[in-house]
Amino acid sequence: MNIEIGKISDKYTSLTHPTATAEILKLAREHPDYPITVLVSDEANTGDYGWEYATNVRVEIEEILDCNTRWWHSDSVCADRDDFEEEAKDLIWDILKEKLGREPTNDEMETVWKKVEKAHEPYWKKCITIRADN
Repeated sequence: MNIEIGKISDKYTSLTHPTATAEILKLAREHPDYPITVLVSDEANTGDYGWEYATNVRVEIEEILDCNTRWWHSDSVCADRDDFEEEAKDLIWDILKEKLGREPTNDEMETVWKKVEKAHEPYWKKCITIRADN
């Protein structure tokens, strides 16, 4: 059984913010007594205001899938390996069913999943995340 894993693109990724990262570190070192405030634009809030404070802010170290891939919907961030596995396996099941003309077996699913998982392993990156909401 030959299922193509598909091209993984890291040309544009959700972690590509080197300028912002450097600027945050520079300003935090220069002004350690200043608070870091997270503001969200009307694109991220209700749209009623130009900019408003994010009242619920979490900062943590997370692992994020830093690539564009057919195995995850590209308009959202994948920050959970279990979610990625579930999403990928749903797509694998659909592809195998169409290709085989029947429902795939657990062994067939696992064979393809292991290839997908291995191909994506280098793209899981640890990062500091700032989650903001109201």
